[in-house]
Amino acid sequence: MKRQERTNVRGMRGMRGTWICALALVAVQGCATSRGTEEADAAADVTRQQAWEAQVRALVEAQDPATAKADIEILLADLKADPSPEARFREAQLLIQALLPRQSRMQQGATAGRALGVLEELFEVSPDHVSGRYLHVRTSLALPAFFGKQAAGIASLLYLVELEERAPGSVPMADVFVLAAQHDPGSASHSLEVGRRAFPNDPRLRASEPDPESQATEDAGSTSADPKALFLLALRRGELPSAHGASSLEARLDAAETEHPNDARIPLHRGLLGLWRAEAEQNGDAAFAAIEPFRRALAKNPDDTRIYGWLGPLLYIMGRSIDNADLVEEGAALMDLGVELNPAQNRFGRALAHHSCGDHPDVVIDDLFGLLEACTEQVVDRTRFRTTGPIVDHPACMDSDAAPYNLSGTLFWAGEVFRSRSETQRARDAFEGSLRYDDAKSWPFRAHAEDRLKALEQERPAQLPPPVSCLLCHQV
Repeated sequence: MKRQERTNVRGMRGMRGTWICALALVAVQGCATSRGTEEADAAADVTRQQAWEAQVRALVEAQDPATAKADIEILLADLKADPSPEARFREAQLLIQALLPRQSRMQQGATAGRALGVLEELFEVSPDHVSGRYLHVRTSLALPAFFGKQAAGIASLLYLVELEERAPGSVPMADVFVLAAQHDPGSASHSLEVGRRAFPNDPRLRASEPDPESQATEDAGSTSADPKALFLLALRRGELPSAHGASSLEARLDAAETEHPNDARIPLHRGLLGLWRAEAEQNGDAAFAAIEPFRRALAKNPDDTRIYGWLGPLLYIMGRSIDNADLVEEGAALMDLGVELNPAQNRFGRALAHHSCGDHPDVVIDDLFGLLEACTEQVVDRTRFRTTGPIVDHPACMDSDAAPYNLSGTLFWAGEVFRSRSETQRARDAFEGSLRYDDAKSWPFRAHAEDRLKALEQERPAQLPPPVSCLLCHQV
């Protein structure tokens, strides 16, 4: 960042004082304020807003990340000390526009949640804050569905609809509806229909209408009692549970388990919900909460060998995190049994658990090669991590509706393991493999894999942050 820009950013402390003084002056003058003064105050407000926008742009465009982050924290501290609604809005705006792009994906979830929390504080004192509502909608719907924030975004969108009905012309509703259509047409379908009726001539809204076939499929899925169908539908709609409360999916699964107490699939998917929440929110409590549903699922159907591959690693990692030897031992036993019964499904989970905890590196390597061999039904040369054979028709080996980037994601993760061990050739083979399959053409982490390969060639550390593990395969 240029020296002048830094000076301007740090000078916002003084600007905050100016805002407070200006507000105090208006309060003293009260009803005696003249029209000319009102116009001057309005012009001053515009000037202050323009100055603020300039500061935010400077931070967004700054080339020095460390300096930019320091300046952002200065502004955030100043805004935090200001109790005004406008300060809350600007605090959220700064978090979303300036800080968020400079963070890893894992960090972005926490920062986005922080920003949305600030906006909720704003709505407690100023519920009709249009700019704040619009920012809330835009941020919530732009987040990946597994963060579980989209329902809140839709709620703000509906509030804007109501606000426009109360005060016509106060909300740029066409833009709001288009925003919803772009990010989450499924969840916002009701709101979008309202938008189409309100703005029948807006081509952007007409273009966002779902085709009848896909809408029929979605409607059929929404009423399905199949736990997997409900789970996948929830992923698309962003209805996963969060710290702010249970999702509609949880309520439906609870009702289904009461009605079908012997169906192991229902608690199984409750457990999977807990794992998604733990990953998305970096929430250890959610991970612990997933243990019990998995236990119920295993008790109801011990022949479902997949459950060993989810419950075992979960117990192992949680046990290591709280230094509970009993959980570690139980988890290790379940992982080993799962690999024995279903190696293609469960080797990955055991390798992930051991690698995450820094344990048994030889077992990690053996599981990686064993997984490759199980999915190709070939003996693999263990000096290299590659195979020329086709992938067998096994749910754990192929791309699927639950893991649309399974092949690329698994190989990328293996490359990260080898890279962390300085096994350059094996890492290169794994990263190249992650880009080999057709699914990789649209894979969101393709750039990460390409960067890793370039870094290996140049013998330098990769500059991109490590992706979140589950998202490598399970993109919504």
